[in-house]
Amino acid sequence: MNPADPPVASGQDDGGEGARAIFEQARANQSLVLEQASRLLAAGENIAIPDLEAGLVALNRSILQSRMAITILRKQDTDDARALLLELREENAKVMAAFNELLTQHPDPEALPAQVLEDNASQ
Repeated sequence: MNPADPPVASGQDDGGEGARAIFEQARANQSLVLEQASRLLAAGENIAIPDLEAGLVALNRSILQSRMAITILRKQDTDDARALLLELREENAKVMAAFNELLTQHPDPEALPAQVLEDNASQ
């Protein structure tokens, strides 16, 4: 699972076009990681640990990317930006649920990189 790179903050002052692009990138990434997480969960007990860990890392990155996009959209302070922000939040809740579900499949969650667990502990 290779999520898209996090958005850059430079789109926050360009009249909203950059914010829309950042939204679209974050939203596409959310869809991608949810689809991949669904496939991993469907594998059930047959999930390879490296695949499970890669899935958790990708979900974590997607959560962080969408948080950054939400922050940028919040600064736009327009009705359109607020609608996009709400859509990202709703999808982010699904991504966080998938993260938590995959985490329960891991035989030793303490062995995961601390950053992955810390980023999502604040949810």
